[in-house]
Amino acid sequence: MQSDAAVASGTKNVLLATTGRDNCLKAEEFALSYCAENAATLGIVHVVESDLSHYGQVDSLATEGDRSDFIIHARRQEEYDVRQRLERVTARAEALNVDYELYIEWDAPLYCITKHVRETRSELLVIGGERKRFNPFSLSHCLTRKVQCQVRKVF
Repeated sequence: MQSDAAVASGTKNVLLATTGRDNCLKAEEFALSYCAENAATLGIVHVVESDLSHYGQVDSLATEGDRSDFIIHARRQEEYDVRQRLERVTARAEALNVDYELYIEWDAPLYCITKHVRETRSELLVIGGERKRFNPFSLSHCLTRKVQCQVRKVF
C-alpha cells in the first residue's frame, strides 16, 4: 500500500478498478474525492471474466446455436447489471464535476487493468475489495507488481 504522502503528489490521471459492489465503496469514494480535490481525470474500469463457455454446458443436448445464443444473452444481462452497479459511482462523479471515462471489459482482469493503466497513462491505480489473508497471487498483489504507477489499495 502506498503512503498518503506518495499519493498526494498531484496525479492527473487516476484509474479506478471496481466491481461496483459494496465492498468497493471505500475505494470508489477515495478515487472520486481525490480526483475532485486534484482536478484529475478518472478512468473507471470494470472487468467481467471472459470465460462464459461454462454457461454453454447447461444442457449436454443443447445445440451449438442454443449455447451461443445463451452466451450472448448472458453477456447482455451482465453488461446491463454492471451498468446498474456502476451508476452509483458515475452519478457521484457527475455530482463532483469529475471528468470520467467508463470502461467495461470482457477478458482477464489482470490483462485489462494493466492495459488501461498503459493506455490512459494513469499515474495512480485505485483498487478496492475485501481485506483477506495475504495471498501473493491475488489480483491486487499482481497489479502492484505489473503496473508502472502507484497503486492504492482501499479496503
